[in-house]
Amino acid sequence: MISLTCTKCQALLTMDDAFAGAVCRCQYCGTIQTVPAQLGASSTSHQKGVKTLYQKKTPAGGAPATGQSSGLDELAQTVGSGSGLGRVSAPEKPVNAQQAASAPAEEKARWGAPVLPILIGVGLLLLIGSGVAVFFFARSHGGPEVGGPHFAGVTLNAKSIVYLLDNGNSNDTLFDPLKAACYKSLDSLGSDRRFQVMLWDNKVDTTAYPSDGMHSATGTEIAACRKAMADTVATGNSHLSGPLKKAVAEHPDAIVIATAKWDLDREDRDALAEAQGAGIKLYTFGLGAAPESGDLKLAASASGGQFKHLSAGDLNIASE
Repeated sequence: MISLTCTKCQALLTMDDAFAGAVCRCQYCGTIQTVPAQLGASSTSHQKGVKTLYQKKTPAGGAPATGQSSGLDELAQTVGSGSGLGRVSAPEKPVNAQQAASAPAEEKARWGAPVLPILIGVGLLLLIGSGVAVFFFARSHGGPEVGGPHFAGVTLNAKSIVYLLDNGNSNDTLFDPLKAACYKSLDSLGSDRRFQVMLWDNKVDTTAYPSDGMHSATGTEIAACRKAMADTVATGNSHLSGPLKKAVAEHPDAIVIATAKWDLDREDRDALAEAQGAGIKLYTFGLGAAPESGDLKLAASASGGQFKHLSAGDLNIASE
């Protein structure tokens, strides 16, 4: 074999002995040059015998020249292709085709494996965060924002309202938050609306404020109402019929009724029918463990009002 160093790019070329004294083309830079005539000679020791016959020209920017070939390119390509020319280098380790194909997949799997758990974790954190935000928003705002007069999130479409609050044994643990929710409702009325708050008749004491009928919902009147009802407690067996008849006699636009009783007696149901006949809207609320009081639900629907169940938690939120 003959070894030859390219006169231009200094690449080490090898070729068969049969090409001694002939011409060859560097497969790296395209320079055509003569092969030393002495067999087995190294190009480094006989560099003077090497002549450059043709050098591939490139324009100033380094891009290959365009146009027709001079013919030497084809000649050198023919000579070089059969001569076994090549750069001397260490043999490369064979690569199994299956291993080469599987390597990118294994690399992708190694990096992709932790992505799914991370995405799931981030999604759960976002979901929990949203739930916590909604909870605290509801706690701080008493539920969804309602404009105008309302009670525990229910809009009261009325200019004058009488509140009938059950202060019997069934409301024992709920009476204080019920009063607080009522005061919050009074604050939403505005001074251009009138109100009166009455307690159910429990044969112990009958409380109403203002005691002489409905007054404007000014700050002074609401503060006086708070003071008048501060010491009232839930006790005894309460009845709706007496206070409801008194409320109907005031001719309000709406009556709010809140109780934890499961069922009403006959006199209470008759009083509800009388209120419906007077064209008064009834807004009824089942408290705590009495969410489906059929009498209150039917009375509200028949009068054009609304029924709503308030759990202990709902009532606490409405009172804040």
